[in-house]
Amino acid sequence: MIRSRSTPPASPDCAQILVLPNDFAIRIVSSRNSPVDGPRYRLTVRAIRGTLQVVAAWKALGQYAADVEQVQIGIDNRHGFEEITFTFGDISSGALVRLVRRQIAQPWTLDAYFYSDNDATA
Repeated sequence: MIRSRSTPPASPDCAQILVLPNDFAIRIVSSRNSPVDGPRYRLTVRAIRGTLQVVAAWKALGQYAADVEQVQIGIDNRHGFEEITFTFGDISSGALVRLVRRQIAQPWTLDAYFYSDNDATA
């Protein structure tokens, strides 16, 4: 395997794909939004490894898909699940509750939850 010096070795138990905010698809989705100075809110959806349906998870966001600023997809081989995390800048907690309910209604979803940057620092 060829690896650059700046590329850290991959963990055999966990892999992640990070889609940066300047990615073309994210720029298109977020083109109507201005940067938000407040906390970011994250919605995470987990599924059994091999069953995560990214397109269905996006579709379940409905009108809030345009508010997504960042997407992160992770695979935890040790615990046997995959997850996708959507980061929102400006979204109400009521909208997040509705989104969690939509995601949980998917037959392949193990769980779905949301949290804010403030939760991580508290």
